[in-house]
Amino acid sequence: MDFYLKADKWNKKKCPDTSKVAEPVKWRTVKDATVIKVANAKYRGSVFDGVFLVVNGNSIKEAKSGKGKKKVFCLWYGHQIKTDFPELTLDIETTELIENYKGKVVTDLADPKKK
Repeated sequence: MDFYLKADKWNKKKCPDTSKVAEPVKWRTVKDATVIKVANAKYRGSVFDGVFLVVNGNSIKEAKSGKGKKKVFCLWYGHQIKTDFPELTLDIETTELIENYKGKVVTDLADPKKK
């Protein structure tokens, strides 16, 4: 969590509002953490897979459409977002919530050609 809270704040010149090419570019090892493992998650125009450290426990906001939303600790192009935390859009059927997880989590979404 510190990696997110200590990161630079949003920089309009370095952080695009949306990106179709953003994908996981950095990871960190965690232990005893609550995470979500996602497939085809969406955020700011990009679609990706990965394991993410969740914000505020294990509840996922679920819509009638079968899509869900969950806030995660993850940077966008190396920066904190303008407000709060990134909120991924998820397919509930392909999302797995894992408690007491030990392993790598995604810590940054960006263009892999510009990392």
